[in-house]
Amino acid sequence: MLSRVCFQARLPNPSAGNGGRPRFSRSFMRLTLALSLVLCMGGGVMVRSQSAVISNSVLWQCDFGSFDQAEWKWIRCNPKVVGDALRLQVEPNASGNYASFHTYVPAAPAEAFLQVQMGELENASAKPWVRNASTNGAHFGHLFVGWNTFSMHRSAGRSFALAFAQLGSGQEIGPWVDYRQVRIVRRPTNGLVVTVEGKSNDDAIQVGDQLLFQYFAATDLGDATLTVDCFLYPQMIEYRCQTDTPIVLKPSDADPLVYSARVKVDDQALSVSAAEKAVLMAAIKVLGGYSYYALPHQLDIKTAQAIPKAVIEAGNLQTRKDRQLWFDLTTGNNLALGKRLQLVPPPDYHLTKDENDCMDLTDGKLTSRSDDKVWFDRKAVGWYSGNAEAFLKLDLGKPEKLDRVVIRCLGGTVGNFKFPSSFAAYVSRDGQTYHLARSMQKLMPGESDQSDFVNSYYIEEQGSVYSTRMYPFALSIQAEARYLILKIIGASGSIFSDEMAVLEAQTIGPDFNAAYQSPGEEIPLEGLLVRTRLGTLDIIRDVPAPQNFSLLDLRVGQAVGQEASLVLDLPPGVSVRSPEPEAENVVIDGHNYQRYVLPITLKNKKLSAPTVFLAVSPDCRGDLPAFSMGRSGGEDQHRSRLPLQIASLPPIPRFKRLHVSLSWMSVGNAMAWPDFLEQWDKLGFNTVSAFPRFWNVNKYQEQRAFVDAARQRGYKIIMNDSAFHEMMRGHKEGSELFCDIPGKSHRMLCPSYRGQFYEKEMERVARCVKMGVPDYVFYDIECWGQMQQSAAQCRRCQEALQKSGKPLEEFLLDCRVEQMRDLDAAVRRGAAEIGLPVPTQGDYNRDAVRSGEFFQRIYPQYINMAMPSLYVAGRAVDVHQRIRGNYQKMKSRRQIPWLSTGTYGEFEPYKVEMMVLEALLNGADGITYYCYGDFTDTPHDFYYHARALAMLRPYEDLIMDGEVLEPTGSNDQMFYSGIRQDKQMLLLVGNYYKAEESTTFAFPWASLETVLDLQTGAAVPAQTQFSFKVPKGGFRLFYARGK
Repeated sequence: MLSRVCFQARLPNPSAGNGGRPRFSRSFMRLTLALSLVLCMGGGVMVRSQSAVISNSVLWQCDFGSFDQAEWKWIRCNPKVVGDALRLQVEPNASGNYASFHTYVPAAPAEAFLQVQMGELENASAKPWVRNASTNGAHFGHLFVGWNTFSMHRSAGRSFALAFAQLGSGQEIGPWVDYRQVRIVRRPTNGLVVTVEGKSNDDAIQVGDQLLFQYFAATDLGDATLTVDCFLYPQMIEYRCQTDTPIVLKPSDADPLVYSARVKVDDQALSVSAAEKAVLMAAIKVLGGYSYYALPHQLDIKTAQAIPKAVIEAGNLQTRKDRQLWFDLTTGNNLALGKRLQLVPPPDYHLTKDENDCMDLTDGKLTSRSDDKVWFDRKAVGWYSGNAEAFLKLDLGKPEKLDRVVIRCLGGTVGNFKFPSSFAAYVSRDGQTYHLARSMQKLMPGESDQSDFVNSYYIEEQGSVYSTRMYPFALSIQAEARYLILKIIGASGSIFSDEMAVLEAQTIGPDFNAAYQSPGEEIPLEGLLVRTRLGTLDIIRDVPAPQNFSLLDLRVGQAVGQEASLVLDLPPGVSVRSPEPEAENVVIDGHNYQRYVLPITLKNKKLSAPTVFLAVSPDCRGDLPAFSMGRSGGEDQHRSRLPLQIASLPPIPRFKRLHVSLSWMSVGNAMAWPDFLEQWDKLGFNTVSAFPRFWNVNKYQEQRAFVDAARQRGYKIIMNDSAFHEMMRGHKEGSELFCDIPGKSHRMLCPSYRGQFYEKEMERVARCVKMGVPDYVFYDIECWGQMQQSAAQCRRCQEALQKSGKPLEEFLLDCRVEQMRDLDAAVRRGAAEIGLPVPTQGDYNRDAVRSGEFFQRIYPQYINMAMPSLYVAGRAVDVHQRIRGNYQKMKSRRQIPWLSTGTYGEFEPYKVEMMVLEALLNGADGITYYCYGDFTDTPHDFYYHARALAMLRPYEDLIMDGEVLEPTGSNDQMFYSGIRQDKQMLLLVGNYYKAEESTTFAFPWASLETVLDLQTGAAVPAQTQFSFKVPKGGFRLFYARGK
């Protein structure tokens, strides 16, 4: 076995091109001969060098993060180690506009491989490559970010000068390139290899040949799907070898760490002649990084399938994919082409900002940078130091039929360059009143399964700061409009784009112009706008519910940062219950109003208006509107008219068996609500929530007193806890609780870590139970999204994996189950120490449908219920299907879904009612919500929630004890739900897809005693074949008793 070999050879200046003829000293030749003997005999010679590694597979290696620079020859460049990589730039005015560096490597057999691990590239124009620079040496190939694997067959059997080179920037210093590692190996771990079966590397690939794709994993990859992309270099044209795509690799029986697939080149392959000198490359994405293989064969594939024109210029595979998607999404008539945009606020990023910004996104051109790093491109636009909001307004000149808007945005990293958190497209015919046509929200990893790129999206963002992408986001418009406003909210402080397109509609569907059915609103793109989200002032009689105001701050110049206020004018009969500001009398349109001026504060670098609680007198009919406006520096801004919407609730006796909570609501939120404990159960809630993890362990008497008062009034108590997230708090990269990944800076929590901070975390959970005295503990644990990727590289995990003798997937499952076991023990320990009954435990987004075997192994041992995540923007169908699916698997009602009235998309409040009904009539024994802030944009979120509960309250026992049905009706476009016990039944029918309104349902009895319409309270004449109508977009709810 080769231990360590040192080469101190010097060349007379071989270039990375053809290279000079090397001259070897006698001592060097003796060393080479000795090395060859070592390689052949497997000897154990020890020669000191950082360029060799002790390994059965590795024949030679150099880690550029810690290597002897004297062993390499540097030409027109100066080496610099940055972190764990060698960073190189070509000197200005370099001869030939390139730089190179090289060293001698030992002879290796033909079946060996050269592997190069590349770090980031400042600009893909550097085009780094690697070659054998000795006389008659061969070109290995170009290098891409990630692992690059090459066959050694053309350089086998002799030592040679291994040279790297990259291009410069003429008279300026060239872009930097990071080199991480190079090695010659027998087994190409982390490498993708493609073999043409039955042919040598000197033979051309032809139709009928069979290709063997193999990926050599460093560790078990669990159930990861490995898909290979093929492309022709340098054109970056996607290449197919046959009709069947994609190429998916499966673990081999002989070696579980080798994933393989065989593909035959058939007559559907793209035709490539040897004269074209194209290189066929294969790439695979594994654990967040790419691995590439350049086939050494010529191509002589003759078919009738022509290669498409290389319309896409791209410096890497991901860029090519993103650009291809852009062209696919923008096929058609681009109505925005050449039109001037109004950009508000003005773009401010110094490297992109210029006088042409208003035309840069509609010039029909993507960035000229082949790596899509648009923050360097003057023809892109960027916002970087504002409030992470951007408005793009387009005037088409005349009404046009719009199909969709598509915009490319920058993101993909763990740093500041992230994809936006939301998009919203508004349309207008007159430029005054705008209607929301489509919005799309960004999801967190825990909700990624809900991504549809229509209402919400998820794209993994684990790249380093320079590993950005430009993804094309498409929003369906389906409306006729002259004016379009696209609102983008950034997930960080940055928003970057290089092109936007608005496509003309070619067909008109039945829902065309549905956008105009939504409430219209003004969107003044200047000054300070303060109003409610819905453009109305919503009030619930007898319940002072919270009302927040949305702020749009587009002040410029000296107005930026001026003192600001909310001016609220309320008509007779309406007043502010809390806070308690002084009011002044004003006359508006001949009517007396009360004016309240409330300060707007700066919170987390954003303006924040106070939450107000409104009261209404019994005789107030709501005929007069309210008004709101902002005041900046003493000047009144835009004034908004807010019609009153006053709703009344019937009494709702407190539920005794169903669980109803708003879990993500703090004690502080509750204490700010006037007479909270008297008001809360009027809305149907029977629990109060707390976050003991945020309480000061030495001073929490006030919070505890509130919790005790709530318990005395009959409320149950929830303790919310983000276990393991709290453990991470305050720990920086490199802490022992993160995965031990050599050479990588990150904050990925280690699933196998059980050290001192893990023990302290269990102690913290037990302490929180003692502080918060809960009846329920609800966990929110969302730190394991990259667990499989990090564990596959973590030395601690790999050591534990080897000891376990299990596949990675099973090992990680054991880790997670052990964590839940320990949390359960901590909760039980804390409860026992104060004589508290063991709290019921649930874990957010863990359910039988989505969590599979993990849920089966922790329920009911360590958690007591399923808690599906249903942040679905009011889509009752999603609630219907997920709750029913869990009930089918669990055969139990032990599930409490997390609903939301605004997370991942705001929606009309009436849809809350449908979600509540679908949950409780399909197998849930309660509901909870995230989060309090989503309710505060309109009190009618509370109203419709409570209205659903008021209809169901008389039938609580029927819901809890009855049989959950899967009924059907004559109209199969509707959704039917039912619960039956003996001669009683609840029937819910939803027409959510706006189908024809008539349907017939067959009750399971020979005759009926009564049928009640629970929405009206009236008895309905009915027979067992019950025919009725369900309004489009609505529902019907009935109680029936059979004879």
